[in-house]
Amino acid sequence: MRATKFPSARPSPKGRGRAPGLETVKRGPSPNRNILLPCSLHHRRHSASTLLLGLGNDIMTDDAIGVRIARAARARLAGCKDIAVAESTEMGLALLDLVVGFDQVVVVDAIQTGRVPAGFLHEIDSNQLPRGATRSPHFVGLGEILALGRELGLAVPKHVKIIAVEVQDPYTVGTQMTPALEDALPGAVERIVRLLADEW
Repeated sequence: MRATKFPSARPSPKGRGRAPGLETVKRGPSPNRNILLPCSLHHRRHSASTLLLGLGNDIMTDDAIGVRIARAARARLAGCKDIAVAESTEMGLALLDLVVGFDQVVVVDAIQTGRVPAGFLHEIDSNQLPRGATRSPHFVGLGEILALGRELGLAVPKHVKIIAVEVQDPYTVGTQMTPALEDALPGAVERIVRLLADEW
């Protein structure tokens, strides 16, 4: 059977009306500046101060790397009460709901630059967060999203680091990653666990 390929970024669903669980936060007299935000964003606090967030889609071949790393790291970090681990297929503004209330966040995701071998770890600090288009749709605009959270007075993380794993094929439908990514998985998990233990 020939593998089906299509971009991993999904178009936003269209529809009328306000989604359940959303409320309007008014930013001024103009109704055009109203912003929809999940109600759960307000005044949230967590018992853990640090979040490890794995992003990706585990039915899109190498795009699963962030989710796979988070799952493997969760077992290694089970005794660390100050560190929470989560995984998500979300992107854009939806990420704000996941990170509010944490002091530090490590985001793990796939990226494809074509300039380094598959499995290479790009480590990006918050002051280097990519803006605009990148080959990783999940954390596109994360810098802008955090800035929006600050403007709205939300408890967004003070420190953010992205671990972007270079991938070979994030577009083919499949539940197995490419051999290069499978080989890189243990080392990537070890690096991220060590980062959380030593630096944060």
